Amino acid sequence: MPLVNHTLHTTGRVGLLASYLVASMLLLSPLAASAETEEAAEEATTAKSEYVRFHPDFVVNLKPSEPHFVMVTVQDMSPGMDGILAAKHQMLAICRRILMVLSEQTPESISSVEGKQKLMEDALASIQELMIAETGVPSINAVFFTDFAAQ
Repeated sequence: MPLVNHTLHTTGRVGLLASYLVASMLLLSPLAASAETEEAAEEATTAKSEYVRFHPDFVVNLKPSEPHFVMVTVQDMSPGMDGILAAKHQMLAICRRILMVLSEQTPESISSVEGKQKLMEDALASIQELMIAETGVPSINAVFFTDFAAQ
C-alpha cells in the first residue's frame, strides 16, 4: 500500500506542476503574442520595401580644380512597387539630380561617415522634390550608397 500512496502523491505533484505551467503560459501568452505581432509587422514593413539600382555607377568630378572624383553605386528604396515604377519612369531626371548633388561635393565634405550620410540625405531630398513635382508623392523614402570610392 505505501507504493500506491506514493504514486498518488507523485501524480498529485505532477498535476499541480502542470497546472502552474498551463496557468503561466496563459498569463504570458498575450505578451508573447504582442512581441510576435510587433516582429511580424516589422518583417512585413521590410518585406514590402522595394529597391531600384541605378546603372551605370555614377562617376563625378568633385568641386576643386584638382583631379578628384567619386564613384558611387546608388540604390533607392520605396515602400512599394508603385514607387519603384514611378522612379523608373523618372530615371533620367533622377540621375541628373543625383549627378548635380554629387558634383557639388568637395573631397573634404565626403571624407567622413557624417559627410556621406549628409550626401545621401541631400540626394534623397532632391529626388523627393522631383517626384513630388512630377507625381504628387515622394515615392522614394531612402537612398543608399552601396559602393563608394573617392580619389
